[in-house]
Amino acid sequence: MKQLLCSALTIGIATSLVAGNGKEPWRDPTVSSINRLPARAIAVPCENAEKALAVAKGEADVSVSKWILSLDGEWDFQWKANVYDKDFAKKGKITVPGCWQLQGDYDPPVYTNTRYPIFGYKEGDPMTEPPKHFTSYKFRNPVGLYTRTFTIPADWKNRRVVVHFNGVSSAMYLRINGKEVGYGEDSRLPSEYDVTPFL
Repeated sequence: MKQLLCSALTIGIATSLVAGNGKEPWRDPTVSSINRLPARAIAVPCENAEKALAVAKGEADVSVSKWILSLDGEWDFQWKANVYDKDFAKKGKITVPGCWQLQGDYDPPVYTNTRYPIFGYKEGDPMTEPPKHFTSYKFRNPVGLYTRTFTIPADWKNRRVVVHFNGVSSAMYLRINGKEVGYGEDSRLPSEYDVTPFL
C-alpha cells in the first residue's frame, strides 16, 4: 500500500520543508515551489499508439492508459480555520477534485469583484490582517489536510511515477509514506512531482 498525504491549503502548515532563508516557503515571496517538476505541456503515457492517438484527438479519456491511476474520489479530510491553530477543528470526507468551501461547514467561499483580496503587506510578513469586518478576517489562513491510501499497480515496478495535480487553490505540500516530497504555489496551475523514490 502506498499512502499519499496531500495538504491543499490557503497558505501553509508547519513542515520541515523550508526555503533557502529558513522561512516557511509560503512566507517567502521568492519561493513558488520546492522539488516541483518544471512546467510543461501535459503528456499522457500510453501503452500503444492507438490509445495515444485516441487520447490526443479527444476520443478517449486519459484513464484508458494503463500508466494512469486517477486519485479522484473520496478522501479523508481535516480542516482548521487558521494555520496557527494547533489542532484540526473538523474531520470528514471530501470529494476530489472539489472545493472544501462548497462541500461542508468549513470556511465560506470568498468572492470579490470590486477590490483585490490582498489587504496590504507588512515588510517580510504576508500575513497582514484584513479589516475585522471582512469574512477573511476570521478565516485568514484556513488549512485543509487531504489523506488518501492507494496501491501502485505491480507492473509499474521500475517505472518513473509522477503525481499530477491539475490545480490546487493557493499552496500545497505533498507527502508520501510520511516523507516530504515537495511544495507548490501558483493557484490552479498544474503541478507535478516525481514520487518514484518515495514509493
